[in-house]
Amino acid sequence: MLAAIPAFLNMRGAIFSSFGARISTRLHIGELEPVYRLKGLALEEILASFTLGISQSVLIGIFAYLVSLCMGVNPSLLYLLGIFAFAGFLSNVIMITITFFSDIWLYRRGIDPDNVIGPYITTVGDTIGLLTIIASAKVLGL
Repeated sequence: MLAAIPAFLNMRGAIFSSFGARISTRLHIGELEPVYRLKGLALEEILASFTLGISQSVLIGIFAYLVSLCMGVNPSLLYLLGIFAFAGFLSNVIMITITFFSDIWLYRRGIDPDNVIGPYITTVGDTIGLLTIIASAKVLGL
């Protein structure tokens, strides 16, 4: 499981900094109103990022299983999939909320979200990702 944590954290940063950039671009070109409502294009972007986050979490769970087998450890595939899928779900919900509302908040204050959201979200994503992995392991009984 430890071998997959860096991949999980990196994936969170990549998905949600990209999500933040897409929301920011839509704000700048006028396709998205700077309001705190999840509808239309904002909802499409959220669903796309959520789907990508869950699918990548499952793939990372499989990766963790295969790496463990190569190292001579025989973990439960369902357990690893459960940990990473649940952590992916939790972190998706938290990160989508933080990213979307941060983008809108920054834009409404005249700050270009493109200059702030990338470093901010990757840092927050590392923290949230690690906490959700720990929470998932606790919930599933590690």
